[in-house]
Amino acid sequence: APNKFLAKLASDLDKPDGLVVVPADDVAGFLAPLPVGRLWGVGKVADEALAGLGIRTIADLRAYRREALLARFGDHGRHLLELAWGRDDRPVVPDHEAKSIGNETTFSRDIADGAILQAVLDDLVDSVAGRLRRQGLVARTVTLKARYPDFATPTRSLSLPEATDATLVLREAARTLLNDRLGRGGRPLRLVGVTASNLAPAGGGQASLFADPDRERQRTLDGVVDRVQDRFGQVLRRGVGARQGRKPADDQD
Repeated sequence: APNKFLAKLASDLDKPDGLVVVPADDVAGFLAPLPVGRLWGVGKVADEALAGLGIRTIADLRAYRREALLARFGDHGRHLLELAWGRDDRPVVPDHEAKSIGNETTFSRDIADGAILQAVLDDLVDSVAGRLRRQGLVARTVTLKARYPDFATPTRSLSLPEATDATLVLREAARTLLNDRLGRGGRPLRLVGVTASNLAPAGGGQASLFADPDRERQRTLDGVVDRVQDRFGQVLRRGVGARQGRKPADDQD
C-alpha cells in the first residue's frame, strides 16, 4: 500500500496470513465501501455518533459536508477526513518502531535552583513533544530522570489519562514529577531528563468527539512552533528556557 495507514488497514482485512494489495491509483475505490469504523480513531462511541449522522461507510464520510463535520468533531474530524481519502504522511520506520523518545541534559556544575531546573525541564519537554509530532506518535507515560552529585539516579513516572503529543500536557506531567514526586528536598542535581513512552500512532485511540477550543488553540500553537523550528532551528520556545552549561543528549529506543 502507498502509506502506513493503508498498509495496516490492508493487513487487518485478510488475517492471519492473507495478502492484500492496495494500488496507488485506486485508493479511493478501495476505501469507499469499508465501514467507517475501519478508520483509526473511530471506536464504538465515535462509530455510533457518526451513524447518527447517517455516516456508515468511508464513502459516506467523504460525502458529508466538510464544514459541518469539522464544526461537530473539530480536529478529530479533520483527521478522519484525511484518512478517508487515504492520506497519511507519517514516516515508515522499516526496522522497528520507537518504544520511547527522550532528552536529557548533564550540567557542567550542580544546580539546586528549582526555577532553573524547571526551565531546563520545560526545554527538554518541548523537544520531546516536537519529536513525537514529527513522527506521528502520542505518548501515555512521562518519565523523569534525575542524577544527584553522588551519582544516585532515581526515576519517576506518571501515566496520563490519554496518550498525547501536546507540549503543555507533557510539560505539566514532567513538572509534577520534578516538583511533587521526586522528593529532591532542595538537593542539587547534576542531570535531568524526560522520556515519553507507551507510544502509539497519533489518532489511533478514542478521541474526543466534540471540539475543545482550548485544545484546538494549543494544537495550532504547537504546529506553528514545529514549523518555525523545522525551518530555522531551535529559535522559538514555549515559555522561557535556561541553558546554563548544559550538555544535551537525545534518546530514542
